[in-house]
Amino acid sequence: MYKESAALQKLLYALDDSSALYRRLAPKTTSSHLKLLLERANRTHQWIAGDLAERMTAVGGTPKRGGSLLGPLQAMRANWLARISLDIEQAYATQALQREDSVLQRFDAAIAEATDTGLRSLLQTQEHLMDNVRTQIECFGPPLPGQPHAEAMPQLVEATMYRPESLTTAQARGRLQQ
Repeated sequence: MYKESAALQKLLYALDDSSALYRRLAPKTTSSHLKLLLERANRTHQWIAGDLAERMTAVGGTPKRGGSLLGPLQAMRANWLARISLDIEQAYATQALQREDSVLQRFDAAIAEATDTGLRSLLQTQEHLMDNVRTQIECFGPPLPGQPHAEAMPQLVEATMYRPESLTTAQARGRLQQ
């Protein structure tokens, strides 16, 4: 029971830290799509954390809310990385993905420690919701038009290598003797 309670408390800390980070990042973003994603992730984290806290209280535990001591430091790190980044929106999305990965790891640990089948089922359902949030943030997409895209460079390099004469692939790579 102690390991189960400790795993749930760590999960609560991770959810509260992520929620606080998203509350800080959402107003700073200029992308309405990313802002909506961060606000949705924040609400999902708050809802799941509230549900888990109620569950812990019902079984006699004392959930501690408000996040871990490292939460504010992680938020400062996210702001700093965004300031030095070429694309602030992508930096925010990357930080959100890292937080979601951390939360999902905490879910895995809590599921592994859960002895009650009802709690395990609840955690698996909530983990599925968190995986959906992570997938939505991951699919945030390329930067806004007019900004360089990371995958555009190899295409430009390939286009400059075009040769007007008709060569086979082996001839173009210099493997065939003429």
